[in-house]
Amino acid sequence: MKNGMAYFLTPESIRKFSADTVLPCIFSPDLSEIAKAFGELQEARNLADYDIVDSDGTVHILWASDCLEKAKHIFEAWRRVQETDEAKLFLVCLIPGTKWAR
Repeated sequence: MKNGMAYFLTPESIRKFSADTVLPCIFSPDLSEIAKAFGELQEARNLADYDIVDSDGTVHILWASDCLEKAKHIFEAWRRVQETDEAKLFLVCLIPGTKWAR
C-alpha cells in the first residue's frame, strides 16, 4: 500500500503515475495529505496494537489525541475529494497486488 500511496504525495510523483499508467491525473493537496497521514496512522495503529507503551513505559494521551485529530482531519479531506477520478485511483492503489503498487 505504501508504494501505491507514494504516487500521490507530490506533483512529480503523480506525473510519474500518470505516465506509467497512461491515465490523466492531477495533483491534489488533499490526497497528498491523506496518503501521508494514512501511512502515519497505520504505523500508529501497529504501535498501539503491539507495543502498547512508549520508551517511558506509558502511552501518552496527547499522542492518542493527536492521532484522532489527524484521522478526523483526513476524513474531512476525503469528503472534499472522494468524487474525483484521482481519489478513485488512489483507492485502487491501496489494493495489494495492483500493477503500479509494486
